[in-house]
Amino acid sequence: MRIRNFALPILLCLFSCKKDSTSENPPATATKSSEKKVLSFKFTATKPEAVGTVDEGAKKITVSVPYGTVVTSLQPVITISEKASINNTAAADFSKVVTYKVTAEDGSTQDYQVTTTVNNAKFSVDNYTGPTELEAGNGSFLLKGNGFGTEAAKVEVILTNKTTALNTAITIFSVLDNKNIGFNIPATLPLATYSVQVVINGEAVPVPVTLTIVQAAPIIESLSAASLEQKETLTINGRFFAPGNTLSLTFKSKADGTVYTINYPSEAIVSATTAKIEVKLAGIPGGKYTVQVNSNNKTSAAKDIEVVAPVVANKPTIIKINRSSNPDGASFRMDDVMVILVKYISMTPDPTVKFVPVNGGPVYVRTGRISAQSMEGSDVRFQVDATLPKGSYKIVIEQNGKTSEECQDIIKII
Repeated sequence: MRIRNFALPILLCLFSCKKDSTSENPPATATKSSEKKVLSFKFTATKPEAVGTVDEGAKKITVSVPYGTVVTSLQPVITISEKASINNTAAADFSKVVTYKVTAEDGSTQDYQVTTTVNNAKFSVDNYTGPTELEAGNGSFLLKGNGFGTEAAKVEVILTNKTTALNTAITIFSVLDNKNIGFNIPATLPLATYSVQVVINGEAVPVPVTLTIVQAAPIIESLSAASLEQKETLTINGRFFAPGNTLSLTFKSKADGTVYTINYPSEAIVSATTAKIEVKLAGIPGGKYTVQVNSNNKTSAAKDIEVVAPVVANKPTIIKINRSSNPDGASFRMDDVMVILVKYISMTPDPTVKFVPVNGGPVYVRTGRISAQSMEGSDVRFQVDATLPKGSYKIVIEQNGKTSEECQDIIKII
């Protein structure tokens, strides 16, 4: 039997494998971190902010947001392990599960799935049945529902301008109880269309309505007096007068419905602000009227006013007879209207117009009608009829037992 000797190779191996005690130790290599966790996840844009729950074992994150939150574009705030990175922190659509990939320093990765749930509303809003066109500064909004509470500090109504997307928060309420929220439309709210949502404790519920905010109609709150003389100035107090080229006043006679309009600007309107108008009454004949303010194509309710004409101390004076449409300007045909400007004459009774023939003969007596009154005098109108013979005449005006001088202008009936 042959016996193999294993000793020599073993010794050689021992000698050959021995380290050189004089060689240097190689430099130690730093270990890179393998940490790749999501430490926290939240949405700070919601009210209140929504903090997620991280299930590290399942690598899942769940987060609940207030009712009414639009989850299709939410920006999360994510905290991850030191030295790790995450693939995306931009706004995302959280109406579905969103997956994030966290990468450790050593290059290893871990996926986390985020599921977002919108909480049920803690309060409800009924369908709005009130007016949808409301006046700025004069409109009111009443919303019905359930669970509103009574703590105004926790309640907001957000009006969102549909053109500019700017929000106006209403925090002062005329009514606030468990079933009603009411507020007045601010005078400073821009004229536009608005969407509406109710926010309570950060929870938002949209109201299915579009509100249109419009310019308020002028409101007369008081007059400086119920009766004034023509020489006096009337002060009209109120709101929403909006001075400008759209402002005017109308005086409507209670006797015959005649309307006198004074536009702004004019000499008659001494001053005009949003709350006060001062107007001279000299151009308004004596009588009882209703006065209204017109502004931005809207008209106020009417107020009663009496304009007292001055007592006529002098006899009527004919200033002129307006020229006719005929070539010579002084001839009038049947059915033509003659306008005689007369000073020192009252609005009532209707004056008598006398036609005195230039060549002698009977005087023809007719009745005129005062159609307008101004600083110059009163317009006396007379319509020529077939009973007035053709010829040349001088005119005389009588009223209240007083007779004018004959007008020096000769008129012809042709």
